[in-house]
Formats: sequence, C-alpha cells, structure tokens
Amino acid sequence: MSGLGEKLKKLRGARHLSQQEVADAIRVTRGTYLSYESGQRHPRNRKGYAKLAKFFDVDVEYLYSNDEIFLDAAADAYGSRGRRQAAALVENVKGMFAGGDISEDDKDAVMQAIQAAYWEAKKEAKKYTLKKYL
Repeated sequence: MSGLGEKLKKLRGARHLSQQEVADAIRVTRGTYLSYESGQRHPRNRKGYAKLAKFFDVDVEYLYSNDEIFLDAAADAYGSRGRRQAAALVENVKGMFAGGDISEDDKDAVMQAIQAAYWEAKKEAKKYTLKKYL
C-alpha cells in the first residue's frame, strides 16, 4: 500500500469509523477528508499529516510517500504554486518512465539533465545562503 488515500481508508476501516467521524476529529470538512482518501488532495502542510498520524496513532512517516516528502519540501520552499508545479513534474516524469515511446538512452539523458539541474540549483542557492546556515 503506497498512497496516502489507500492508507487512510485502511486505517479508518480498521477502526470502523465514518469519513465524517475522522473529519470531525482532525477538524476538516468531510469533503476535504474525502479528497484525501480519494487521492485528489493531500494535507497542505506537515501539521495536517501530524493530525492524521496522531488520530490514527501511527508514525507520520508511514503516511508519507517519497513523492509527498518531495512535494512538501517544494511547498515549504515555494508555496502552494511550487507544490503544484513539482507535482506536475513528478507526474510527467512518472509517465515518461511508465511506458512512453522514449528510448532507454533518452530516458537516461533526461535523468542526467534533471540531476544536473538539481545540482546547479543547489550550488546557486549555496552562493546566496549566509555562511552561518551552511
């Protein structure tokens, strides 16, 4: 089980709770909670994940996937717009690797370009970070 929605359904089902009961407990609307379970939305920040983890008595890391960790980091750094852009990037890359018409050599080239862009951005950010934060 990998997605947040699947995990929430399993946890809620094991406790024989309704979506409304969970929503009330974590102080969101039923529609918001439903969108978490359906995979349409994720909590906006770590506090949302923490509320879910506390309510279901699980480690917050259990609720996160690698994608969600990355998307939360993007949201922390660049806001909700950055999170949406990062999510689109993740989906596009997943689609490319899942079975497009791209050759293995081209996939390798894309990954190398992504890695190069990452390291270049990290290097640039370091130039503008105060030494006391390094």
